[in-house]
Amino acid sequence: MTHFTYRESDGRDLSQDDLCQGDLLERSVALGKILKDFFPHYHSEDDCRYFIILTQSCDLVRRNNAPCKSKYITLAPVRPMRMALEEEVHKYQYHPIEKKLGFISESNRHKIIQFMQRLFNNNESDYFFLFREPELGLEGDFCAFLQQPISVRAEDHYDVLLKARILQLQESFQHKLGYWVGILYSRVGTADWVPDNYTEEDFKRFTEEPVKKDDLVRWLDDRTHRRVLRDLIKK
Repeated sequence: MTHFTYRESDGRDLSQDDLCQGDLLERSVALGKILKDFFPHYHSEDDCRYFIILTQSCDLVRRNNAPCKSKYITLAPVRPMRMALEEEVHKYQYHPIEKKLGFISESNRHKIIQFMQRLFNNNESDYFFLFREPELGLEGDFCAFLQQPISVRAEDHYDVLLKARILQLQESFQHKLGYWVGILYSRVGTADWVPDNYTEEDFKRFTEEPVKKDDLVRWLDDRTHRRVLRDLIKK
């Protein structure tokens, strides 16, 4: 069963419909060529395997074989969720030594878990969370980095984007995405993980699991953190 964030494809050929806001694109050979020609920094980034469409759906409709209304189609890079989590952890590593050696005060753990809860419910303005859907081509949990958009010419690249589409958002999540990119200005009521789709226990497990990973950061209790930081600064 497809995750509640996404529309069921029901066997449809996604390349036959018009593009919509929130469409998830996999970096195809043709899309990779566009990146190489116009956005080489994204082309060379190994973690940038997907993109999400930010342009409003109404501006992407092609009527009577005419081009869509929008002259440009705006995309945001989609990277592994781990990268967003690492960026959040870095906010609470106040000294360069903490970042260099990968440790942090235990007192900040609840802040990171709260971030994960906001992220999973798409209430974190800089990102849009995309739950794994491996059978449809989304290998792992990812986030759209909404503050780093690029734009391509609709007339030249519409069909390339269409052929690269692998997933579509449910309509309410399309609106939520639009809200975060500044198109809508009021909170959009999307289904939450709890209680609409999962139990509190499941949601707690989902949000705490990435934070527990040993290779994310070393969690030190406050006393040890102060002692280690003091001793390292003295050196």
